[in-house]
Amino acid sequence: MKSKFRLTSLCIFTLIMIGCQSQTMELIELSNYEKNLPSFIENEDLVLEMKSAKETYPPTVDEISFKLSNFGPHDVGFVEYYQLEKRINESWYKVPFSEDASSIYIEIDNMLKEKTASEITLKVEDLEYQLTEGEYRMIKEFWSDGNEAILASEFRIVS
Repeated sequence: MKSKFRLTSLCIFTLIMIGCQSQTMELIELSNYEKNLPSFIENEDLVLEMKSAKETYPPTVDEISFKLSNFGPHDVGFVEYYQLEKRINESWYKVPFSEDASSIYIEIDNMLKEKTASEITLKVEDLEYQLTEGEYRMIKEFWSDGNEAILASEFRIVS
């Protein structure tokens, strides 16, 4: 009798723990960036675009690719780090990276040569958040000859 009770208790406990782990965490940290950021910028020194490979992805996506294009006359610098955010009720919230992934995104300077393009990839496994339906944006900062630009590429997660 005690064995059945222990087994039943263990099963119930396991189901509760699985249920808790599969729930999506709540995003609470508001973005430090403006609500509306461009995906393309053109001025006398910078002509840049950042664009998601697709407009929509399923919640089960493993990677999301972004194309960085420098159409301008100068090389453009950027760091490895990027920020992912989700729109909730007209406000943007930061999507956290896992602790292991955070240490990967150290500030290593990269250059995007003039008139070239490059691709960066967001690995969903690096997030401490399960992507759910909604609107997201990836934000990246760039600079060239003292000019700075912040670009955001938006995409949707759709079932």
